[in-house]
Amino acid sequence: MKALSIQQPWAWLIVNGHKDIENRTWSTRFRGVFLVHSGKDCDRDGYRYLKSRHDIIMPNDKDFGRGGIVGSAELINCVEISDSQWFSGPYGFVLKGGLPLPFVSLPGSLRFFTVSSGLLGNLVGTVVNYDSTIKVAKVRLFHLISVGDHIMVQGRSNWFQQVRQMFRDGDKIPHGIPGESVLIELDQVPEQGDQIYLSDEAQPPGPGSGPKSKPKPKPKSKPKPKPKPKPKPKPKPKTKQKPKQKPKQKPKQKKKPRPKLKQNLPNPNRFPHGSDETKKKGAGSGG
Repeated sequence: MKALSIQQPWAWLIVNGHKDIENRTWSTRFRGVFLVHSGKDCDRDGYRYLKSRHDIIMPNDKDFGRGGIVGSAELINCVEISDSQWFSGPYGFVLKGGLPLPFVSLPGSLRFFTVSSGLLGNLVGTVVNYDSTIKVAKVRLFHLISVGDHIMVQGRSNWFQQVRQMFRDGDKIPHGIPGESVLIELDQVPEQGDQIYLSDEAQPPGPGSGPKSKPKPKPKSKPKPKPKPKPKPKPKPKTKQKPKQKPKQKPKQKKKPRPKLKQNLPNPNRFPHGSDETKKKGAGSGG
């Protein structure tokens, strides 16, 4: 869906139906519903001018929503000449059907820029008017909606219902797409500006998408009997393990000392006066 960033307090004047022209230095061929984005800056000179020249009751300049989506409007023409008190040119975007929306923080951009259809959460659209003769409301859509969807209407009184019939240009349609206006049959009488949220049969939209309501209590069911715990198996008695015996080592045998060898020395007592051989030798050699 398209969006256009506009400074405050001019954005507030558009979405609250006071200003029917948005002045630009460039023209556009875009026609249709767009989201009004408020820039982070506030035109304080313009705010003082409005206070001094107009009797419009506006919030304090510090209380304007800034830096996000603040509402929507429909662009029906782009002109260079206009009798509107708000026209200053060179181009004027002719607007109608300004409606405020819950503030959603979002960075802006130059010219028209595209934002996701799911940006506003479960918000489907805003009630533009209600025809009591045929009991249908004209709704400006920001989210895809289908016949059979469950919705919650938030406003003076909140209620839930199912979308039974939806019309575009007098013809029944199964779906409504973001950016268009459709007729939806409603059970109760809404007011202009009421918000319509997607819901389900049991509970309202999620957090941040509308007022909270208590979900329907679930029927109590009988508690299931707890299964009996299985008996724990008795632990087996621990058997003492015999310590492993080390293999017996043979005692080391001491080495016997080797006997000392006796030297064969001549016995001096055997031949006290010399051996017979020496005697023989001496007798033979005398002379």
